[in-house]
Parts: sequence; structure tokens; C-alpha cells
Amino acid sequence: ETMMDRMVIFKIPPFWEKMAWRTNKNLTIWFADVNQRVTQLQEWGASISMPPSLWLAGCFNPMAFITAVMQTTARKRGWPLDDVVTFTDPTTMDWEEADQQPEEGAFVHGMFIEGARWDRESGEIRDSFLRDLTPQMPIMHVVAIPRTEIKVEGYHDTPVYYVSQRGGGNPPGSYVFFATLKTSETTTRGLYGVYSYKWVLAGVGLLMQVE
Repeated sequence: ETMMDRMVIFKIPPFWEKMAWRTNKNLTIWFADVNQRVTQLQEWGASISMPPSLWLAGCFNPMAFITAVMQTTARKRGWPLDDVVTFTDPTTMDWEEADQQPEEGAFVHGMFIEGARWDRESGEIRDSFLRDLTPQMPIMHVVAIPRTEIKVEGYHDTPVYYVSQRGGGNPPGSYVFFATLKTSETTTRGLYGVYSYKWVLAGVGLLMQVE
């Protein structure tokens, strides 16, 4: 009965929602999302090789993939895993334009930026355009670097979230990891990384889903 009541108003039934990933989408859009995720996994499994660019938002646990990138690089380079962090480098490619994965790290896509926009020509964060609330980010190259090589100037550690509801919800919290995005604004190093006060006050973040 509860399932039918939810489906009539295009809401995800509680039992399905409990077993799935975090989302704010209605049932119709969510079900299409399920099919896309299944397709990515089927194609990945059939080819036994990673897609040219991985739809990161389509992974049940995106952070596990990010951690795998760090572990693979640390093992290859002989670095202690505790001394390794992620570094993201947005490319100029749209989501379907990658031909193959890079030799090191991984190409990922499926993210949108909120509170600002990504300027592909200058390769940095810029102020948003009017009424363009969540522009699409290009394919991003995720790599692992030693903690000693963290950029302390010219980059803003941008939080990546599952959904636009950044806190609360079930499970609580929506934060996944920090993406490093280039900026010409003044930056400072704080407790949680390197950031620009301008983009912090603007609430800049990357979203893996938009409603």
C-alpha cells in the first residue's frame, strides 16, 4: 500500500530508496537514471575495460572509485597511500568526446557546477551567467598526487556533492570529495584545504545530480 501511494504521486517507494543511492529526483526521472546506470555497468562488464570516460555519478559509491584511483597510483609509484591526495584537472572535452582513458588517473564526467561557472577558454572558475544555475562541467581528469605537491595558490578546493541538498537527508550529508579547480581569485590555505573566500561565500560546489 505504501509503495502504491508513493508511486501514484511519482515518488520513489521507501524500500527502493533505502537500497539505492541518494537522490532528489522523482520516480520517472529516477527510473530512467537506473536504466542508464545498468547500461554503463553492462557495457563495462562486457568489454572488461573502463569506458573512455566514466560517468562518476552513475557509480553506486563514487568515492570508492576515487579511492581506487589513489590506490592504483600509489601502488604504481610506491607512495604511501596516507600521503596521497586527489587532484582534478577539467579538460576541454564534452562528455562524449573522450576516445580512451589516460595512462594515469581517470577521465570522469557527470558533474555540474553551482554558484559559478567553468570557463573553458581560460580554464578557471568565473562568475555565473544570469539564469544559468547549474552549467555542465566538461570531462575531468582525476589523478593522485603526493600530499607535498598540493597547490597552495591559484586553486580552489571545491566540494563535490551527490545532490543539491548539501546537508541533512538520509543518509545524512551529501559531500563526496574535493575537486581542485583553477581560479585567478586570491586563495588561502585553511583547515580544510586551499580555497578562495569569494567562491566560499558564493557557495560554489559541484553536483553529481541536478533535479
